[in-house]
Amino acid sequence: MSDNDDVWIANCGNNTVSLYPGGDPAAAVNLGSLGLEQPFDVVDNGEHIFVSGIQNNTVAVLNRDGSPIDGSPLTDPGFQNPMGLATAPDGSVWVANSGTTTLPCPERPADAEGAPSVSLISADGTTVAGPFTGGGVTRPWGIATDGAGNVWAANFADKRLSAFCGTDPSTCPRGLSTGDGISPDDTGYAFDGLTRNTGVAIDPSGNVWVANNWETIPVQTNPGAHQIVAFVGAATPLPVAPFSG
Repeated sequence: MSDNDDVWIANCGNNTVSLYPGGDPAAAVNLGSLGLEQPFDVVDNGEHIFVSGIQNNTVAVLNRDGSPIDGSPLTDPGFQNPMGLATAPDGSVWVANSGTTTLPCPERPADAEGAPSVSLISADGTTVAGPFTGGGVTRPWGIATDGAGNVWAANFADKRLSAFCGTDPSTCPRGLSTGDGISPDDTGYAFDGLTRNTGVAIDPSGNVWVANNWETIPVQTNPGAHQIVAFVGAATPLPVAPFSG
């Protein structure tokens, strides 16, 4: 949802994006011809709307009325099956490049050759930096930024969470630059309780919440993957609006 109450919906099944102006379903419009195949995630950075296209490795950048900006959709060698999107405090947008995933999944395609990474799009939607491949990233799906603008990616593979230095390196461990991995490059933040993670969120206390999506083995006697996992206090807390009344 945008700050003007517009609701944006990525329709993976028919390569379109729906817009409910002001949140009104009666006024809904469907936007095609955006150059997206399997649109997956939508974010609003306060200036533009960004939509990832998994199957054709693109990110569309739209004006608030749904029209694409010049140069949209963005194509970049680093965009390899892009999925989750997240905005940072400075308006830049981070992209989770799964490297392999198309929908429906869950299995990695036998001929998959993509490289998992994250990319960074400027706030005006015109330039792309990266890909950034550190932090133990393996198959990022969901992505979020914390109160310092640092980046957290939920990996669908290998039971790990990845963290990256954001656009303000002064908030990162000494010596790191934008896009460098904060989590270990060989393992990420690994935990056996993680299973095919698809979503990640940061709360106002700096806790990082990760969604377990489904079982690695479809039928098993001791199933998991119906939970969320919290990395308590791992991230910079998000700002909270002051209470009124």
